[in-house]
Amino acid sequence: MAVAIATDLAVGSSSVINATCMALKPLQPYDYCVGVLSADPVAATATDVRGVAAAAVNITTVKAASTLRVISYLIDELTTCHGYYTNMVKSLADVLIDFDAGRFKNASLEISANATGVPMDCDVLLFEGNAHKDPITQENGENDLLARLASAIIDLLIMFSSHNKSAVLAFQPTYKLKRTSPILLAVDIAPALAVGSSSVINATCAALKPLQPYDYCVGVLSADPAAAAATDVRGVAAAAVNITAVKVASTLRVISYLVDEFTTCRGYYTNMLQSLADARVDFGAGRFENASFGISANASARPMDCDILLFEGNAHKDPFTKENGENDSLVRLAGAIIDLLTSK
Repeated sequence: MAVAIATDLAVGSSSVINATCMALKPLQPYDYCVGVLSADPVAATATDVRGVAAAAVNITTVKAASTLRVISYLIDELTTCHGYYTNMVKSLADVLIDFDAGRFKNASLEISANATGVPMDCDVLLFEGNAHKDPITQENGENDLLARLASAIIDLLIMFSSHNKSAVLAFQPTYKLKRTSPILLAVDIAPALAVGSSSVINATCAALKPLQPYDYCVGVLSADPAAAAATDVRGVAAAAVNITAVKVASTLRVISYLVDEFTTCRGYYTNMLQSLADARVDFGAGRFENASFGISANASARPMDCDILLFEGNAHKDPFTKENGENDSLVRLAGAIIDLLTSK
């Protein structure tokens, strides 16, 4: 078949591409083949299938190198986020120590200064970084909400601790307070905070409005056994910090998994680039069979190796599925065009 189209492959650039892609049907999608090659100036000016094949290898090499750079950027950015979250885990541990010792103001300062801003620091870094990919945007958002909720409840507890009137109010239900300030509001709900678990949560979340979304607050706390069993705001605050700590630790594990998996993918793409470089040497020397073997044996499987690793890995996240698919299609196209030359 390759011999039969040889005369067509010298007619002109578009004819060369069209005839080459026609010869690859049905193994290679014709429209994809023509589209990719026609968009490349070198392929568009090629006068024979050898020129088209060389261009296809170059296109594949450029795309693989670009993907490798993005993976490296993302590894660096996720490594920075790993540091952020490691510090956040430590800060939350310190918060729990201060909290258990009754040092609520210290706990509040620690969580507000060293924890509440961390998830968004990571999110901004990933969103605005060189990789322009944020595989943990959901986790960052969840951690941000949890940390801010825990901090707000601790601050509410400080209000109660500063106004011991709440202990008196629990026995004077007819006492009226004007809801003119957050402190008065917090003191006013104190009697409700000793009624029962759901009442404690509802009253706590009501006191945090509008700074904290009420439905979110109730939903998160009610789903936690420790918070649901709390009999006062201190118990709810402790549960909120624990919920946050658990989620942060889980996110830290996901980041670690991602760094490990992307590091493996970086190795795949590094090997792929080396194989493509070797194939270009063989191709330039006219050793088409060697070039074909190098691509099929050492390059064509690498993008899907990365994709499967990410899809089935511990992180269960694949922000590179598009890039892996594009690289897979390109390397298979380049290999198929070289095979046309080996069959001549």
